[in-house]
Amino acid sequence: MAKRPVVRARSTPLTFIARSRQVGSEQKAIYHNVLGAGRKGVIREFFDLHPDEQRDIATTIDGVIQQRLDTM
Repeated sequence: MAKRPVVRARSTPLTFIARSRQVGSEQKAIYHNVLGAGRKGVIREFFDLHPDEQRDIATTIDGVIQQRLDTM
């Protein structure tokens, strides 16, 4: 007969890193980008792109999509 694993109650609180790993990346982005992180509510934008950079990226992606559609 196989032994059942022993489940022990956690006696120490989780570390900052362990707690961070339990939170999804979307929730972390919301904390930083929308709500503000920490006690001071600091906003750290993840994708703070200049409008010219946004336009260049959109143009590049549109070109790649169009190229793939043309080869179908």
